[in-house]
Amino acid sequence: MPIKGLSLEDIKEVNNLLLRSGATIHEINTVRKHLSMTKGGRLAKEVIKRGGRVITLIVSDVPGDDPATVASGPTVPDPTTYRDAITILRNRGLWDKVPSTVREVLEQGLKGMVEETPKELVNTWNYVIASNMDVLTDLANYAKSLGMESLILTSRMDGEAREVGRYLASIALEARFRGVPIRRGLILSGGEPTVTVVGNGRGGRTTEMCMGFALSVRGVDGVSMISMATDGIDGNMDAAGCVTDGHLIDEAIKLGIDPVNELRNNNTAVVFERTNTIIRTGWTGSNLNIVTAIYVSGY
Repeated sequence: MPIKGLSLEDIKEVNNLLLRSGATIHEINTVRKHLSMTKGGRLAKEVIKRGGRVITLIVSDVPGDDPATVASGPTVPDPTTYRDAITILRNRGLWDKVPSTVREVLEQGLKGMVEETPKELVNTWNYVIASNMDVLTDLANYAKSLGMESLILTSRMDGEAREVGRYLASIALEARFRGVPIRRGLILSGGEPTVTVVGNGRGGRTTEMCMGFALSVRGVDGVSMISMATDGIDGNMDAAGCVTDGHLIDEAIKLGIDPVNELRNNNTAVVFERTNTIIRTGWTGSNLNIVTAIYVSGY
């Protein structure tokens, strides 16, 4: 339910611009909260105004599992402000690109002409009942049942996806050649990297992350990585994720693909489709963010 003066199309346009800019989920939700009559605690405020109480069971799809950020916190007090929303749009170079109606609403909010999101709520309880860490823990326990060592790095993975992939590659290479942090087994991580879209291709966080990984481990045996969106659909492609290793880049080149150019054009899906390393599951019905597993076979 958009704030008076806005349409759903306005909100869709702002959301798309933020996603393509590489904004974090916290930044995206700060803006969205101030364009909606339900987000940022406003849904709970309306229920309380009518004499009700609110209990929210939260399935978290954001790093850190902050209830105020998940789904833009419709039943949680909001610590952010109209000023914060304007600052984010300006810092991301989007202020002059968003619809003029959006700028007007945010400026009115800054002047106090539109009521701020609630900073306190009574008769409201919020509980996180599932998160990315639950997925990582289950994977670690499954690996243990197979007699495989595993290590959980983090459930708060963020940053530009391709750079996150390169960083994960550095960890894989240390494990492969030094036995640190483990000699063999699974290195698990999860979270929500971002993608700054400058091209017009297909792909998502998982494929850009795997591409960064593949470029950094090119020619190395004994390391591989799988990355998947738990909801089954990542980015603007019809896939959950992909698998990669030290041979992917050369395999792509043999097929006439320029991996670096495809990455530059945000068209990484084609690399994994052509090399048959794409993973398609369809919608899973649950979003607990992205999960990544590095496999190190030892040395």
